[in-house]
Amino acid sequence: MSHNVRVFLWEGMSEVLCDVLVIGGGPAGLMAARCAAKQGARVLLLEAKDVLGLKPCGEGISSSCFDAAGLQPSSDIVLEKIRGFEVYAPDETKKVRLVSEGEVQGYIIDKKAFLKKMAEVAVDCGAEML
Repeated sequence: MSHNVRVFLWEGMSEVLCDVLVIGGGPAGLMAARCAAKQGARVLLLEAKDVLGLKPCGEGISSSCFDAAGLQPSSDIVLEKIRGFEVYAPDETKKVRLVSEGEVQGYIIDKKAFLKKMAEVAVDCGAEML
């Protein structure tokens, strides 16, 4: 790549050169870092927290998210398999129900473990994470 980003993380630090600067180690940032590094870019991913996955969420993902993240649904990440669900409108007058006959549609995950694995894959592809 021909473009460089000059990054000074704090006063007195020498500059860091990279092609792609990713801010935030959430699912989108980790995916962006992995994809760019896989294409040969020099990637620097900056995350403010020492531990990934602290932002609360429902921690339910579709089965295709594992494929997109380059991961397998392993027992250290998956807490529960989802074969169906119901979604209710806020006033509870309407609901949508999806049930699968035996096929796994998604997972309830340990978000910290999932993001840790995503970070490992990004670093294995060549991204640098600070």
